[in-house]
Amino acid sequence: MSPSAFVRERKLPLPRLVAFLLNAPRAGLQAELDAFFDHALGSGEARPVSKSALCQARRQLRPDALRDLLVHSAQLFAAHSPVPKWHGRRVLALDGSTLRVPEVPECAEAFGGMNTASGRFRPLARASALFDVARGAFVDAALGGFAADERALARGHLPHLTPQDLLLMDRGYPSREWFHELNARGVAFCARISERTWTAVGHFTRGRRSDAVADLGTAATPLSLRLLRVKRPNGSRLVLVTNLF
Repeated sequence: MSPSAFVRERKLPLPRLVAFLLNAPRAGLQAELDAFFDHALGSGEARPVSKSALCQARRQLRPDALRDLLVHSAQLFAAHSPVPKWHGRRVLALDGSTLRVPEVPECAEAFGGMNTASGRFRPLARASALFDVARGAFVDAALGGFAADERALARGHLPHLTPQDLLLMDRGYPSREWFHELNARGVAFCARISERTWTAVGHFTRGRRSDAVADLGTAATPLSLRLLRVKRPNGSRLVLVTNLF
């Protein structure tokens, strides 16, 4: 973040900090730090780096740089790990989530948040991720404000989608604009869809057919898509929409 950052020799120089973050810590930070230094670096110290030291060092790292490194590592991983495809297509899943972020003024200003039941303000962020199902690895991820729309964040993943992919989505994503955008790029998709907000889907679910083509567009911009009704083992039904005919 500044020319003077990481110039002094410390326990967390820039390469070591980046290596730790790329290692994708999942457990408690202190436990992950201890394991990283003990096993990856062969350190004999009982607790070589504290959580506080990590947080201070991380604040000096430009977020865009780390994001570029993560994207690059994901591309390398995909290029060197052949995986079975579904009818010649790479299967990707798209989903979003809400994340707690550190309770500091910078996060509250950047992401927003909500008041808890006790009246305390909690900073929160909205995350969106593109996941390679067969490899079990992330292709891309984006972080936005708590008030951000999931589909708006999902548009940031479009450069990572190709006509050789099949994109899976939950029922929060279907919209005419989003479907048109994916069609224009030649990206195949399959999503859960609600019968309550789509008239054509309601007509389909009240009928007897389990596979039909319906127009989900408007008079000005038609949108022919395929609707499927799937019966689950527990007897409930699942309605899917796809542009694979």
